Amino acid sequence: MTNTQTGARINSLLLLVIGLLVGVITGYMIGHSQNPGQAARLTNPTTLLNDQLAKENQWIVEGLNCPMAGCTNPLLEDSGDLSRQIRDWVNGQLAAGRSGQDIRAEIIRTHGDRLFKTFKPTSTDSLSLPK
Repeated sequence: MTNTQTGARINSLLLLVIGLLVGVITGYMIGHSQNPGQAARLTNPTTLLNDQLAKENQWIVEGLNCPMAGCTNPLLEDSGDLSRQIRDWVNGQLAAGRSGQDIRAEIIRTHGDRLFKTFKPTSTDSLSLPK
């Protein structure tokens, strides 16, 4: 083989590799420009939660902390995924007609001591009535 033939093959191979890279990059850019909001929906599925409790229902989670390890924020105000999911669940249970006392008791039963990181629960905490 001569140097001319070897050089031509190397150039052809380099053009092929560059063409493939340009195609992949272009396809990626086109795919993400057509569905810009889809990436955000896939990475944060909790954005559509109904996690705002009405004033008359806030007592259900009042006095409880976020159940995540190391988190001492109030459950009512915490913006973490688990706290938001719990508040969304509370709204769903209220809409289904369940009583606030039952909902609060189940939250305490499910998450236990993780809800009381900054203070100890009272003996009647699971039976607290609205204030």
